[in-house]
Amino acid sequence: MHCWLLISQLKKQNRYLHLAERLSNSGHWRLDLIKNKLHWSKGIYAIHGVNRKNYRPTLESAIAYYLESEQARIRKVIEQAMADKRGFHFKSTIVNAKGKRVKVETLGEVELDEQQQVTGIFGVFKDISKNEEMLEKLKLLAKVHYTIKVPI
Repeated sequence: MHCWLLISQLKKQNRYLHLAERLSNSGHWRLDLIKNKLHWSKGIYAIHGVNRKNYRPTLESAIAYYLESEQARIRKVIEQAMADKRGFHFKSTIVNAKGKRVKVETLGEVELDEQQQVTGIFGVFKDISKNEEMLEKLKLLAKVHYTIKVPI
């Protein structure tokens, strides 16, 4: 296979990935523990309301977006995942650069080398604000419906 054909196919797949992130209001990230670098996809920059050209995320700056009351819990989840060498899942709230509260869900998988040492973490990050708002409305509706006596 020609190199240009392979590059063309990779670019096409990358466009599909960006489209999928935009449609699902999500993104992916990777923490490289060897180089001590955090990579965010376009989707995560958008959720955080920051410009890719002007902002370089670090683990600490990313955690700082979470509500102050949640930051210690987020650190503990990540540290525990690395210690146990297993994935994790959590929901929380960030305050993006525009001051908007965004409910988010994160799934992460720990990356191991041949010696089973943790080398990184790969994760998916999703804005679940609309889903959570709808769930709260449904709960309220169910509560109202339950408390109203309906004549039979």
